[in-house]
Amino acid sequence: MLIVSFVREKNTLLVLCQVSKTFRGICMPLLYNVVHIRPPWRPWHSSKTQTQLYQTLQTRSIAHGVTDLCVELDKMLLCELWDVQKKRPQFLRRCVCDGHDRALGEAILSLTSLQALAIICRLCYKSHSHTYLFKLDSPTLRKFTFYCHGSTVLFKNRGRNVNSLLLAPFMSRITALQLDCEEDPPLALNSVPYEQLLQGTDNLSNLCTLSHNGSALCDLILSRRRVQRLSLVGWYSEGHKAAIRKGPGRLTHLFGRDVLHWLLREIALDIGPYRQLRYIGTVKGIDPVGTVQSLNHKLH
Repeated sequence: MLIVSFVREKNTLLVLCQVSKTFRGICMPLLYNVVHIRPPWRPWHSSKTQTQLYQTLQTRSIAHGVTDLCVELDKMLLCELWDVQKKRPQFLRRCVCDGHDRALGEAILSLTSLQALAIICRLCYKSHSHTYLFKLDSPTLRKFTFYCHGSTVLFKNRGRNVNSLLLAPFMSRITALQLDCEEDPPLALNSVPYEQLLQGTDNLSNLCTLSHNGSALCDLILSRRRVQRLSLVGWYSEGHKAAIRKGPGRLTHLFGRDVLHWLLREIALDIGPYRQLRYIGTVKGIDPVGTVQSLNHKLH
């Protein structure tokens, strides 16, 4: 078992699983250690295939071994309502996005060793809810990436009855966060509930790595939490500057598209937030799961 643990190639692990039942029991958790579910470009069976993958993840021998999970949900390939060739809705067809969302939730809640979770959701607008995220309480989950602009649960933030994703149980243990959703409408952000969410000691209390998408909610998080690693996905703005200066954290890693153009000027004005800066990076692009690809520069 110790020797097999050094094997990293998925094809090799798959071959070892076919040797015997003993090897299958050892290699199966390693084979599904890192899982990336992406709908294939085969509309006639991609929907069924992805649902079967969710059921496979719930198997006891696999569920305990999954540590990193990335799931991409695309309405063009999963929903019966859409015509893939013409890229438009079809008549006399029904939307099945909510069923895919619930099936994904059952699979995620069964993973007991999950450390990193990324959900890239492009399902039909207001046809799904992601309510299972409020039940997720994995003790080992540290990294969370969430992209969604059509969930119905995120529209409940308006008014005083806040049902924010920031209140999910696992958020108190998250150390790396990337949010790109309709969690921060302007009216709700300027109201009292959002201010009260980040005043609590448990909400995002362990956050140290933040991927900033340019939203006002990210500015608010940056100004209230001790962020040490910051990735600016969009262009630098005055809101970012004010949040960095106001925030209690001291940056050690900073990445951005135009970081080399404004960093020296900001350090000259106020070196306090950048006194512990050790690495800077120029962003070259964003991969499908939102990870920043950058060129690092060490500061001496």
